[in-house]
Amino acid sequence: MAESRGPGYWKLNNSILEENEYCNMSAMQDRIHEKYKCDFDHVFESLWKGLIYLSAFIQSLNVITRGRSQDDYNYIADILYPLIEEAKTKFDGMTINAEGLLQQINSDFEQCVVDLKIKNDMLKNIVSHLNELEKELEGAQKCVDNAEHQCRIKREHLSAAENALSNAKRKLEVAKRNQIKTVVAGVATTVASFFASLFVPPLGIAGMAAGISTGIYGVTFLHKTVSTCLNNLKAAQSEVQSSESALERARNPKTEVENKLNMANKKKQQIKTQMEELLTFVFYKFYTLLDETNYMKTLCSGEESLQLASHVLQLLFLGHTGFRFPFAHYPTTQVTPSEMLLIFWQSVKMLGLFGFTVTYVSLDGAQYNRDFMKILIDGKTSETMFSMSIKNIYDSSKPNIHVIMDYSHVMKKIRNNISKSGLLNTHKKVLKFESNHIFWEHWYKAYQWDIAVNPFKIYQQLTMEHFFLTSQSKMRNKLAEDVLNENMLHLMQCYQTSLKEKGDELNSSIEFLKKTSVLAKKFRDQRPICQYSDKRLDENREVLNWFRAWEANFKQSTEIKDKEKCLLSFQTREDLTSLLVGFDEMCKDRFQRISSSIIPHRINSDVLENIFSQQRGLHNGANTNPIYLTYSRTMNTIILGEGSISRKSNTGGLSNCTTTNIYTTGTSKETCSEPCKKIRKQ
Repeated sequence: MAESRGPGYWKLNNSILEENEYCNMSAMQDRIHEKYKCDFDHVFESLWKGLIYLSAFIQSLNVITRGRSQDDYNYIADILYPLIEEAKTKFDGMTINAEGLLQQINSDFEQCVVDLKIKNDMLKNIVSHLNELEKELEGAQKCVDNAEHQCRIKREHLSAAENALSNAKRKLEVAKRNQIKTVVAGVATTVASFFASLFVPPLGIAGMAAGISTGIYGVTFLHKTVSTCLNNLKAAQSEVQSSESALERARNPKTEVENKLNMANKKKQQIKTQMEELLTFVFYKFYTLLDETNYMKTLCSGEESLQLASHVLQLLFLGHTGFRFPFAHYPTTQVTPSEMLLIFWQSVKMLGLFGFTVTYVSLDGAQYNRDFMKILIDGKTSETMFSMSIKNIYDSSKPNIHVIMDYSHVMKKIRNNISKSGLLNTHKKVLKFESNHIFWEHWYKAYQWDIAVNPFKIYQQLTMEHFFLTSQSKMRNKLAEDVLNENMLHLMQCYQTSLKEKGDELNSSIEFLKKTSVLAKKFRDQRPICQYSDKRLDENREVLNWFRAWEANFKQSTEIKDKEKCLLSFQTREDLTSLLVGFDEMCKDRFQRISSSIIPHRINSDVLENIFSQQRGLHNGANTNPIYLTYSRTMNTIILGEGSISRKSNTGGLSNCTTTNIYTTGTSKETCSEPCKKIRKQ
């Protein structure tokens, strides 16, 4: 199946033609193209007619050059001059139409951008209103729940009263049957007592009183029981009626809030549909009309300038299961943050059409990438980066997208900051924590002490290359991690012990290494994180709090003038915050949605670095700056040369593991992925 190259929409297989979203998008593009079709037709019609007159002029000019004309001057005036005038008229008309078309397209585009901002503001207001309604609905629901609870209790009381009344009625029936026996027994006792009173007067009088009281007591107790049950039943019925009335009163506000909520959701959906159309026009303007508008500009200016691409924008799909695939790359002369934003959301949408859910975006600290990150998070700084998640603008039901700076890049930035820290004129930093400094000299002296004093080095991996950095060695991840990990911490602590009383000057450097060693250990850990309560996440948060406290203490200090010189660069602080906050939020969001796991070792863009390394050295010989044509051809070799399932995945490297079709997304809802972005010189 053919796949279009360069700018445009791409698809991996024919299954996308069954997607309603894709079909709707295509229909919208057809309507937009139809809008400008007549204008383009007028431009090319004028061009075509001008070329016809120009062709006729050239054919007529051959009559003079071949000597077949008797009167050259009259022939030029009568034949050639009108032809060239007509051609010039058509070309002028073409230029006017082309300029008008360009102005119309730009005007429509600017208006779409304005409308998009207005719709976005309206959407924010509606979302805010929805949040308020949801809170109001939650309060109304609580009232309804309380009323239902009270009503349920009153009904239980009513049921108890009905049971008591039933028991009283049953006792009444029993009492009616026993009443006759009681009265007869009382009368008999009274008569017997009467005769006894004739012979024994005191005993007879007592017997008569007992007989009479037996009948009176049974009747009195019965009336009291029935009266009490009836009163309780009436009270329970009254309370039930009152609670049902309260429940109905509580349900009315809830119904009103639900109606408002439904209306707001409908309005939100309408605005999202309108924004979708506007976004489609924006993407269409950038991708579909790009070549045609360039042709118009060339026709208007009469000049055509081509600029050779010097960089490549590479996007790669990397799943939490280890599956990865470089799905797009663009030649560029340094892509701008706004263009990256459009390409990013277009990638999110196209991946969504195939069922892949984007959960995070990983990128390195190049300036354009950092500007792109600032656009996504609304320009937050390290002090205000309390959240690195953004909503999926195409489907709010999907997980948030988390912006995570590349771990390897962050470690290199931290190492570079330390290497610039010292008291010499060549040092740009004087890092300081509490009362002690953090100097690169501490690392180098610990290394010198290790090789000079110990017959067997404490830290075997350290070499001179770790300390005397070049432009190429600064890019190597291992050299940066080696001077910030647990082994370096152990060496520094041993070196401090050897200094005895003078070792206090290393306190800040050791404290700094305790935090960076946690990063090196946690983000290179191949053990999965299965729950948000994992202690490794708690340790990451402690590291983040330590760096934030360091920054806050120095910024609040009034004694230090040049505060930035004593801290890590603000770019490094922002990148570190993005790494820790974004990773923490991604874990929390993922574990709340599904029962799954995240392997920290995979949350980086090392797979992209491997691709660039293969492009530069493994294929086509050693070439640090390959051309884009070579890059494109080599990419297919790289894709075919690696398994579609990573060896780092749960099934990777097993003999019974079958190869997965890279065009199939059978587990798309459970496969979360992210497009990684890198820019490298060719």
